[in-house]
Amino acid sequence: MNQQVKESIFMYIGSYTNKNTTGIYQCSFNPSTGTMKLIDRINDIEHPSFLTIDQDQKILYAVSETKEVDGRQSGKVVSYRIHPKTGELTYLNEQLTLGAHPCYVSLNSQKRQLFAVNYSGGNICSFPIRANGEIGEITDLVQHEGSSIRVDRQSNAHPHSIIIDPSMQFAYVPDLGLDRIKIYQLTKDNKLNNIKDIQLQPGAGPRHLVFHPLNPYAYLINELDCTITVYSYTNDGSLTQLQNIPTLPQPINPKNTGADIHILPSGRFLYGSIRGDNSIFIYQINQENGHLTFVDKVSTRGNNPRNFSLSPDGRFLVVANQSSDSIISFEIDQETGKLSEPRDSLHVSEPVCIQFLRHDKPPKSPV
Repeated sequence: MNQQVKESIFMYIGSYTNKNTTGIYQCSFNPSTGTMKLIDRINDIEHPSFLTIDQDQKILYAVSETKEVDGRQSGKVVSYRIHPKTGELTYLNEQLTLGAHPCYVSLNSQKRQLFAVNYSGGNICSFPIRANGEIGEITDLVQHEGSSIRVDRQSNAHPHSIIIDPSMQFAYVPDLGLDRIKIYQLTKDNKLNNIKDIQLQPGAGPRHLVFHPLNPYAYLINELDCTITVYSYTNDGSLTQLQNIPTLPQPINPKNTGADIHILPSGRFLYGSIRGDNSIFIYQINQENGHLTFVDKVSTRGNNPRNFSLSPDGRFLVVANQSSDSIISFEIDQETGKLSEPRDSLHVSEPVCIQFLRHDKPPKSPV
């Protein structure tokens, strides 16, 4: 096993396994230069399309985005222990999600809960986390029902992510098929209590949501109509719309689809990825009212940027180009928010998720 590269941090890449058996790639990332190097490969998981790491930086959790397992309509959630020095992943256990094609996994580290959404199954599920980091048996399974106007993409419910708010009291589930954000209160017995639905414009296709690190704002990227919706949020979990704008300031190309969204740790700039256009868009955030002002867009130097990530210090943006099998790093100008020319590239088969291992625990955001 290779040792940790000096002055580097670890980066994990989840991928689809249509072309080969490697599911998760362990890489080193130099936080000074943005250069990357492949260290290790994990071959015991099929289609790990989304990853997350616990608050203590000790366990990595992944979905296995399959349609069925042993004849049952289900995917899996899988846990791995992270070696504190080498970053090596050791398999711990797995559980069925009881729904087809799980595409997102998240954690409430405070209450030791894990959540996953089943895109094709139209349902969401909750699991307890055991003391050793293993995933316990499923404790709740909530089925979404309904449809919206796009018969090709919205004939059924399609939850696309589950985001825990900074207070760790609520879960927000953008459902692409329903054009809704379903808001759940997290109960002490590991259940999901639906307290409110937020309706989006018909055909929006809500996908991913991110909370501002300092102020009470939330930002939603909508996949189908390529828009961003800005909300204020309050301690009771409510969202109030403040703004709805196109991701790119140009006529909408129906071939473009919104994908991922992130905010710099400073809270000054927001970034999102657009497939079709194959670009990263940049918006400045007004700290007084949460509104967005367009700054720039940059080519991802590849095709189908399904996911990207910001380095823990916010100095670099690293994008996964799924269809061109590439990972590209860019440096971020902290004053303007703009991206540099590519700093490095890495060949990875069908990359679809990037997660960094932090040296320190991330600070909790105020509510």
